[in-house]
Amino acid sequence: MHYKSKITGDLYDICNRIKQIDESYFLVRNHNLNRFELHSSNQKGNTLCLVIPYSKLDTRTLEFARKTRVERHEKLLKDMDLYNQRLLKQENDFLKAKANDRLQKSFAKN
Repeated sequence: MHYKSKITGDLYDICNRIKQIDESYFLVRNHNLNRFELHSSNQKGNTLCLVIPYSKLDTRTLEFARKTRVERHEKLLKDMDLYNQRLLKQENDFLKAKANDRLQKSFAKN
């Protein structure tokens, strides 16, 4: 029983439009995992490039494929670092405020 099938046609023609990004790309439906996958025939061995995080094939699929291309890895890493820095700052600000509040309450009791 085959649990994967290559997509050769879809409502928004995503399976053909994805080739405008990279001619080696093709879409697969993984029935066991209930997901869409982007593959590249240029990859040796395992052709899987990424898992499409959407339940339907639409323009978001194309945008996600463009955004995650190897050529954009430096920008993606920079964006991830900036996002993580913002999260750390928010967490530190929250902890400082909480500590300050407890300190204020402690002095208020005395």
